[in-house]
Amino acid sequence: MVEKRLVNVPEQINGIVKCMNPKCITNHEAIPTKFHVINDSKITLKCCYCEKNTDIEHMQLVK
Repeated sequence: MVEKRLVNVPEQINGIVKCMNPKCITNHEAIPTKFHVINDSKITLKCCYCEKNTDIEHMQLVK
């Protein structure tokens, strides 16, 4: 290890997490997911397309 760094959560997360709303367009079309980070301490994301909030307990990675 060379050095330790503190990692911050970005303001926007794209193409990594699946939207939990089954009616969201990202679950039916070939559109990459896009989320705004609402809370970076408890990690809560808001989908830019359907505006559904997803917390860290319900997040799934995109396959």
